[in-house]
Amino acid sequence: MPGTDTILYSILTEEKFVNKKLLDDIIAKEGLSGSYLLSALTDRGMVSETEVLKSFAKKLKLPYKLIKKEKLEPSLFKKIPVKIASHYQFVPLEISDRNLTIAVCYPPDIKTQDAIRLQLGYDISVVLTNKSDILQVFKENYGLAANTVDKISAGAEKMQSDISLFEDEELQDIEKMSESATVEKLVNEIIFDAYKNRATDIHIEPYRDHVRFRYRIDGI
Repeated sequence: MPGTDTILYSILTEEKFVNKKLLDDIIAKEGLSGSYLLSALTDRGMVSETEVLKSFAKKLKLPYKLIKKEKLEPSLFKKIPVKIASHYQFVPLEISDRNLTIAVCYPPDIKTQDAIRLQLGYDISVVLTNKSDILQVFKENYGLAANTVDKISAGAEKMQSDISLFEDEELQDIEKMSESATVEKLVNEIIFDAYKNRATDIHIEPYRDHVRFRYRIDGI
């Protein structure tokens, strides 16, 4: 779907969501585009996200849904890694044969769709929905908010970079690098998730390239 930013601009101006001069001033002053522009206008109460997305969906011939009302299969979220869903900011809705339907709050470009297709091995169908629905459904099914996963990933990369610079330093100096707000937030999320699910044990299994967490719930 090329030119989605141009389509958004035309929708906002031609359908009188925002005064053209005011919109041009905002873009010139803040350099906003795409989903950032839509979020900025929504946060300021200048437009209705729902109405803009409905117009967007009609223009691009895409479905629009309120996905928080959808009954989603829990197995979906086991097949789609949280890191990929968080990075590309989507929620999986359905897998049919080799096709994955995802819900997004802004239409992804061809490059992004190709990246998702390559990493997951599915053809991609797109549904538009509100940003608040994405965050709610994501947290309910993955247990961690999207921004938390992004911060954890960024923090891990930064920590790895820092450690490589101090390979010859004392162990206690390297350990100090782990004392960050990102790590604290991760630990708090893990414990809170266990508490919500009535877990009696948390098992942490480190591997070479990933870590698995197991919760014992009702003896299982």
